[in-house]
Amino acid sequence: MENFEFGTDGIRAHSDSKVFSEANLLCIARALANWNFAKNRKSPSFIIAYDTRESCNRIKKHLYKGLIRSGCNITDIGILPTPAPLLFMQGNNNYDAAIVISASHNPFYDNGIKIFTPYGKPTALDEKQISECYKAVVTTTPQKSAKTIGTLKKWPNASSIYKNLLIKNFNKGFLAGKKIVVDCANGSASYIAPEIFETLGADVIPINCFPNGLNINEKCGSQHPEQLVMTIKQNNADLGFSFDGDADRIIAASSTGLIKDGDDILAILSTHPDFSTIKNIVGTIMNNAGLELFLKTNNKRLTRTHVGDKHVVRTMQKYNIELGGEPSGHIIIKQHLPSSDGIFVALKFAETLAITNNWQMNSFKKFSQKTVNIQIQKRLNLETSPCSDILALQRTYLKNGRIVVRYSGTEPLLRIMVETASKSETEKHLKELCIAFKKVFKNQSGEIICKSSGTRQKLL
Repeated sequence: MENFEFGTDGIRAHSDSKVFSEANLLCIARALANWNFAKNRKSPSFIIAYDTRESCNRIKKHLYKGLIRSGCNITDIGILPTPAPLLFMQGNNNYDAAIVISASHNPFYDNGIKIFTPYGKPTALDEKQISECYKAVVTTTPQKSAKTIGTLKKWPNASSIYKNLLIKNFNKGFLAGKKIVVDCANGSASYIAPEIFETLGADVIPINCFPNGLNINEKCGSQHPEQLVMTIKQNNADLGFSFDGDADRIIAASSTGLIKDGDDILAILSTHPDFSTIKNIVGTIMNNAGLELFLKTNNKRLTRTHVGDKHVVRTMQKYNIELGGEPSGHIIIKQHLPSSDGIFVALKFAETLAITNNWQMNSFKKFSQKTVNIQIQKRLNLETSPCSDILALQRTYLKNGRIVVRYSGTEPLLRIMVETASKSETEKHLKELCIAFKKVFKNQSGEIICKSSGTRQKLL
């Protein structure tokens, strides 16, 4: 069997890897069943959704087989954004957990398994218990079918229900007269996001809404907003939104093509009447220092946590904070869901623009922040030599700014971020760090595979 680790967002790997082999998926299914049996002592009920990747059908087939053999009941709601199953579980005692088969913003050849409880993403204790259940499964004799075999049913009108649960939060027709470009990344928002915006009055120009199993996130969506900007300008649109493959991320762009990432979205949302009086907003170590200054001038505080929206949610829950998010576009509005919902956030963002008449999306001046990703084969301890020596040396030269070096939670990458008030200083320190870390990882793979600035990413 192929062991797995929980990353920043569930289990993720290449769809052809051993993680997603039939045998391993059956073990994962049994582990999830046993995890729920230990908590509930009854036949667990799972609600399951997936995105548009060609590998989803194969993966769900094996998961379903394992869950049903274990005595679990499954409700298949089809291709829907990742937040949909969690929204359906709110106040509904019919479901014990949800599974979303998706690799989010990754290319089509990757896939993942995201797990939710009725209270949101699994806690650290949940993840530990699931991992222990998995280890127990793979080290024991394959189980016989449960005395009570589980069931599988489909929920054909789930899409309409999700749509209605979102639009009921907004005034009918509040987007009337606005031309909006909606980029669905050929993912799970493709069949529903344009319809939601149209229902609320917008003149919608949909792009990348024709998934074929292979084109999800391909040069489109929140990772590649260039097409969004071009379409806005060509059609004289008022604004636009880009989602990622499972529609839990959102990036916005103004009528002039100015891209607004998660930092800008948090800043603008903080001016909405629902959030204007709150004193704390949760971010991560990657949020721009400019956002921190903007919030400070508005008598608010940015509370930072680890990268990953699950850490943002946990911090929000711990301190009862209403709003939080990441520069990548994971934005959590606690009164709606304990998780990020890209479509809902886009609507709330548009509502904020309407209320404040800020259609140009004015927010704040950003510090110069750049990130370089180095592909790796094996992780080294960043807190010991030689990695710690590199960081200590650079930080002695850094006058005013931040250096964040971390491993990706979803890909085999070392991410190096430098942020200062000066573009030239940022680039200088980033270049020196890259040279040093390339030498450290030269026996693995020191090739720099992409460079990002904000939400833009380009191959070098």
